[in-house]
Amino acid sequence: VSVEAGASFSLRVTAQYWDGTSYTTQDVTSSASWSEYSSSILSRNGNTFTALSSGSTSIRASYGGYHDDCAVTVAAAVTLSSITLSYDSLEMDNGSSSILPTVTAHYTDGTSKTVDATWTSGNTSAVAISSGSLVAKSTASDVTVTASYAEGGGTKKTYLIVNGVEATVP
Repeated sequence: VSVEAGASFSLRVTAQYWDGTSYTTQDVTSSASWSEYSSSILSRNGNTFTALSSGSTSIRASYGGYHDDCAVTVAAAVTLSSITLSYDSLEMDNGSSSILPTVTAHYTDGTSKTVDATWTSGNTSAVAISSGSLVAKSTASDVTVTASYAEGGGTKKTYLIVNGVEATVP
């Protein structure tokens, strides 16, 4: 069994009986005993195990004088570590628009992917967010626009500075 830390899994124990002509199989999970696993890597509740930390161990299930072992490898959980923007500052003229930057999520295992973030403007009367774009609505000094992305119980934020929305001169 290979799992990430934090994941749970269940094991089932079956016994085969020979009656002289054929085998019958019976689920004996509730009567089995469990041993040989590292309690720093796995916790157990009945036949359900929860991976606590990365490492390798084995679980021994015993019933009726017989036993079987199950190897378990627990990998560190991959979690969201940060988000970045394709650009983090922008100058805009009043009445102009600009496509929002691309947001990339970075993970603890070194991988990354493009994601859809939630955007908020620190001054919606000056810079609004509409249909994937920033829209400069009125003159203002610098406006902070926040990108937020949540995954796996964690939220990361990063910021885009819209430098001084300036009035356009006809």
